[in-house]
Amino acid sequence: EITTAAELYGLAELSQTKDFTGWEITLGKDIELNKIEEGTVESWKNGAVPVNTWTPIGTSGTTVPFKGTFDGQGHTISGLYMNTATGNSGLFARTNGAVIKDFKLVDSYMRTTNNNLGLIGYVAGDLTLANVYSDAVVVVSGSGTKTSGKLFGRIEGSGTVSIEGCWSDGELIIDAGGNYVASFIGYFNKSSGSITLQNCLNSADIVSTTGDSNYLGGFIGSTGNAAVNITITDCLDVGSIRKVGTQIGCVGSFIGFNNTSKATWSGVARVYSIGNAYYDNKPVGKTIGLSNTSYTTTQFLTSRSTLLATTETQLNTLFGSNQTVWECDSVSNDTSRGTPILSHFNKDNWWANRQNDVNLTITPDTSWYDTRADKFLLTTAEQMYGLAELSQRYNFEGQEIKLGADIVVNKGDAYTWGTKAPSYNWTPIGSSSKYFAGTFDG
Repeated sequence: EITTAAELYGLAELSQTKDFTGWEITLGKDIELNKIEEGTVESWKNGAVPVNTWTPIGTSGTTVPFKGTFDGQGHTISGLYMNTATGNSGLFARTNGAVIKDFKLVDSYMRTTNNNLGLIGYVAGDLTLANVYSDAVVVVSGSGTKTSGKLFGRIEGSGTVSIEGCWSDGELIIDAGGNYVASFIGYFNKSSGSITLQNCLNSADIVSTTGDSNYLGGFIGSTGNAAVNITITDCLDVGSIRKVGTQIGCVGSFIGFNNTSKATWSGVARVYSIGNAYYDNKPVGKTIGLSNTSYTTTQFLTSRSTLLATTETQLNTLFGSNQTVWECDSVSNDTSRGTPILSHFNKDNWWANRQNDVNLTITPDTSWYDTRADKFLLTTAEQMYGLAELSQRYNFEGQEIKLGADIVVNKGDAYTWGTKAPSYNWTPIGSSSKYFAGTFDG
């Protein structure tokens, strides 16, 4: 478990010679890699250099990609600064078979004069990325630079890539070069396998101040010539793209260039884009800049008014009545957007208190009970589970049970319990044959 900035820098150092296959690395606290104050990130954009410069986890080459599990447990990483001329760079340089989940990267700055920059620079093989938010400033700056994104620079190789519950926010700046650039995936060209995007949100702004940038998209810069199965469901693009110059090139609010003729599009459902893409201050009007498949340039195009969701009814119209991950603007922290957000990033108590339930061990405690007594005070989860066990034999008539403390009967993220059960399943107090007849005072 990592709880300090020094330990996270230590992980990056160790990862230059160790790929962490079979290891699980967790964050136990929020990590601040450089001191963040008002205006700090803006000063980095203007050339200031902080005390600590980040070296990515994993090597940029094929030698030692990161292969372990990195679980942020709902914590935040802030103050990351990187200004590099090395390809395959980011919080992670290169991964192969990794699982990366449950954290936010905020108040950070990543700049490259090479290729493949993102939260993960280069993905080879399998990857799971889940419940990750980034508003890090990403800057692409160099003639001929390409394949960069706020979350992924480049995805290649074979295997399964799953991206679920992720949110790209903030800004991506192209001031030189910048082909195949997007908020989520700059470029993917997998030879086999599958790519799935589900319940993902893009609200990032891409600004290109150079006329030679091309293949720009909100979610995907280019699909390359990927021979994979592609599934995109329940995704929302409300970001923007602004490109200078009179040549439109391949610019689309969702995909810049859908080049692949080898891929199988197995499912595109409930995918929306407000089409906020411009060149030379003129609207592009397309969600896919150029497409060599049956998917049309207006496939996902939706007006902003259609995407406004301030009631559950409106939200369910967009994503279905069974959805659990999208939240109305009426309960969001950002009332200016007016469109749905991913609820697990808006729950302050979830990010503050989320704990992994793997290490929770509870043995029901019934030692506190005495049939001759009439008052009991419970202060632990063990005693609560003990009460449920005792209530299958005793009805507690004439007896009073009080709580003397807050009690946590399961640790973890309740938003995921529909698909991943926690450690303990509650047995009710009382049963169909033994009714609870006592007093329970919280």
